[in-house]
Amino acid sequence: MKQQADIVRVVGEYVQLKKAGQNFRGLCPFHSEKTPSFNVHPVRQIFHCFGCGKGGDVFDFVMEMERCEFPEALRIVAEKCGITLPRPKERSPEERKEKQQRTVLVEMHREAQTFFLKQLEGTLEGKAARAYLEDRGLDPNTTKTCWLNPGWSRATRAGGSSTGSGGELHSPLQTNREKSWRSELARWAMTCRNT
Repeated sequence: MKQQADIVRVVGEYVQLKKAGQNFRGLCPFHSEKTPSFNVHPVRQIFHCFGCGKGGDVFDFVMEMERCEFPEALRIVAEKCGITLPRPKERSPEERKEKQQRTVLVEMHREAQTFFLKQLEGTLEGKAARAYLEDRGLDPNTTKTCWLNPGWSRATRAGGSSTGSGGELHSPLQTNREKSWRSELARWAMTCRNT
């Protein structure tokens, strides 16, 4: 799709472009200027403004101009260039069920994250845990923004299995009874630090 989309044609619908050597030049639509510093490179299929520094491909340009997300920009570019987009593949019942399970697991994970962060911020035990995390070199902002177990959430979102061979759920909600809460917290802290 990107190779088929003509960036000069698409950008030309928004900006008056003039040929300048191999490239095209015009006034930047992203900032006010009197001398053209906005360049479109048809061979490389990119744009760049030397005035404000914005640049990218045809999709970046449309996303910025239309204030839309990538799927909408893809549709707009296809429409402008006369490219037919393939229809999404129909999902099998198994695929729909897996997607639904994945969505439920991710939502459970978010709820657990919210619960544990509230515990971390609003309880006496949380105060001790915060002190422990700070002693380990983990800054408080990281604690607030880090997933409880990034590997689990990424595997789940990417479609990886979140169950073991016995079908049990492996999530940050499970704890190993032999380990103390400090070692679990340290493992979590190191996971967050490495992301």
